[in-house]
Amino acid sequence: MSLDLPAPADLESLLGRLASARVAVIGDLCLDLYWELELARSEKSVETGAATLPVRQMRVSLGGAGNLCANLKALGVGQVAAFGAVGDDAWGRELRRHLGSWGIQGEACIEPGEG
Repeated sequence: MSLDLPAPADLESLLGRLASARVAVIGDLCLDLYWELELARSEKSVETGAATLPVRQMRVSLGGAGNLCANLKALGVGQVAAFGAVGDDAWGRELRRHLGSWGIQGEACIEPGEG
């Protein structure tokens, strides 16, 4: 099977039009959380006897459909809108903050239970 790939000039033309593109992404909006552990500070838990896992730093980034939105913005897509359910809690606010930091429109996100 042969793939008909676009000519480099065609690809440049397509990429040049990304700034005027408008994309809507519907999907599961979530956050990816990463904990960097500092095992040298681990202690034996009094309650369980197991070793503790001290966290040195936590990093948060867009996951799921939010990650797709961020990738589209990184490629230069002009307008990206995210559609999905976002909770009205600390993590939901963090997710909305991350969408906003990328310039992703998240106004259409609904809170579960909204009618």
